[in-house]
Amino acid sequence: MGAMLAIIREQTSKGKTTAKDKEPIKEEEEKEEKQDTETRDPNIIGVVGDLAVFVQRLGIEYEKSLRHIDNHSQEYIRRLADEGKLVNVANDVFSYLQRISDTAGAAKQAILIVEHIYYKHDSIALPVHQAQAITNKFGDRTLLHPSCWADAAVREDNSNVEKVHPGAALGGPSDAAEAEVYNAHSEMEALCSFVYKYGNDDGKVRAMLCHIYHFAIHDEFYKARDLLLMSRLQDTIHNTTIETQILFNRTMVQLGLCAFRAGLIQECHNCLVEICQQSRAKELLAQGLAWRNSRFERNPEKEKAERRRLVPYHMHINLELLECCHLISAMLLEIPHQAKAEFDSGSHMISKSFRRLLDNYSRQVFTGPPENTRDHVLAAAIAMKEGDWQKASDLLLGLAIWNLLANPSDVKEMLLRKVKEESLRTFMLTYGSHYNSMKQSQLCELFGLDNNQVHAIVSKMMIGEELQASWDQPTASIVLHKVEPTHLQALALQFSDKIAQMVENNERSLGGGFEGFDGRRRGERDGGRSGRGGRGRGRGGRRGGFQRYRPRNTAGYRPRGNQAYRPRRQYVKA
Repeated sequence: MGAMLAIIREQTSKGKTTAKDKEPIKEEEEKEEKQDTETRDPNIIGVVGDLAVFVQRLGIEYEKSLRHIDNHSQEYIRRLADEGKLVNVANDVFSYLQRISDTAGAAKQAILIVEHIYYKHDSIALPVHQAQAITNKFGDRTLLHPSCWADAAVREDNSNVEKVHPGAALGGPSDAAEAEVYNAHSEMEALCSFVYKYGNDDGKVRAMLCHIYHFAIHDEFYKARDLLLMSRLQDTIHNTTIETQILFNRTMVQLGLCAFRAGLIQECHNCLVEICQQSRAKELLAQGLAWRNSRFERNPEKEKAERRRLVPYHMHINLELLECCHLISAMLLEIPHQAKAEFDSGSHMISKSFRRLLDNYSRQVFTGPPENTRDHVLAAAIAMKEGDWQKASDLLLGLAIWNLLANPSDVKEMLLRKVKEESLRTFMLTYGSHYNSMKQSQLCELFGLDNNQVHAIVSKMMIGEELQASWDQPTASIVLHKVEPTHLQALALQFSDKIAQMVENNERSLGGGFEGFDGRRRGERDGGRSGRGGRGRGRGGRRGGFQRYRPRNTAGYRPRGNQAYRPRRQYVKA
């Protein structure tokens, strides 16, 4: 033990440094600094700090400035032009950090670049890149002569000075920028791959969401869906930061809109239902503050944090288009399902929010012409429920919201086809029990579909046991089997179920130990709880609430303990 203490003291004494020992260390450091200043190039200026963090702060201040500028002013548009400069600086720093093998800092710069280019469609990204290239090469556009921007068709006749300015004879700056090739897909792929390899966990999640968003706005639904499912972000997104959760909500909304444009109605509804059913889309997408109730006090700190997380105006998603796509997808799924399970009280609802809106709209005493997007969709749902597909399609296709899409004609054609198909399914499910047979040609004429489409839809309903029918090939007709109950029979069955439920509820409220329809006593059926006055003990329970009728003791019968005479009532099982 003494030897060990001696060794410890010797090591501690070696670790101590006195003021005399520190003096030679300072002299050596001063000598090294002098040598560095003598050998350093005088044209190089040393900067203290981290270059990657400095550029990140530039990005934060740029977004903060956009939030404090009026969205509809020219100043906001001029400020947007600085985004290209910020991306160029980030690209230069990214290349520098790659050159010095700083992969962690380079990954942060890659995320910064991705977050400033992921939301741009090719129709916007390419002109913006060309304008930025012109600015980098020729300077500000306002400082150039107006003749440089003359139309190429006007510059063909260079000899006519009356039509063509001499400054435009050799072409304009736009011609020089046309030669540059810009591919946003390849740039996104390269940057995201770098982040997947060298970035941290939060950076990888954000890069993955931006990549999915970029696929979605370019109508590549299956690539975006496969990337989302393989990453399993939906299982772990609740453990990330609030900013990342906002980005996840934006990505899911764009994925749903992409599915709607592709005609995938079920996938569209699955993506949009969680965002749209709570009427909090503006808050969940960080496009506005949450609604504040005047009865509760506001938390200033929380409100400031929400304002800092708001998305700039030029990155907003149109909420009216979002609501329209959600309601139409819910209508195309809910109306046939409602016709299929009209008299089934235990059937589940596909979209509770849409069913609630439809019920409120149907209960109105006076229904005027539709005014907004929601009214148009609900009126189209009522018409589709009645089998009037022409009125439903006119109401939906007449919306002006479709002009916001890049390909409105393709979306309208898809929507018209879906309305016809679902109207046919609704008609067969609603009125099929009233027919013995239907002619295929008549259905084609009613719903504007060809023979192959009608045959495919009806055959699919037969295979799925939605429609009890069979094909008569020689006559090209549908033979309906009378297996389903009629309207009156279905109402009678529903009424009997409600009566049985009411009888059972009455027995439970009485608290007696009578036998129900299942042949068991109330105390046994409910796990020993009987009466209103407290917990039961299997059969009788404690006395409380209702006092049980105890008849006069006759014929030598003497009840023991808490047991009471209970007359047995016989019920006929239904």
